[in-house]
Amino acid sequence: MDSEGWLKTGDLCYFDDDGFLFIVDRLKELIKYKAYQVPPAELEHILVSHPGIADAAVIPYVHPDSL
Repeated sequence: MDSEGWLKTGDLCYFDDDGFLFIVDRLKELIKYKAYQVPPAELEHILVSHPGIADAAVIPYVHPDSL
């Protein structure tokens, strides 16, 4: 989170004239986890294949124990 309360996801977004937020692209296409490079789109595809999930967005998160 930055000083203004925004969560830095690495996504490119814009607000329209009505105040709606649109996510249109990603700055980075891979999340690095240990020795792995994980494409968020693959995880999102797996998540939305579940009938109880309508939409998903995968973002990196650094767990405090991993520091």
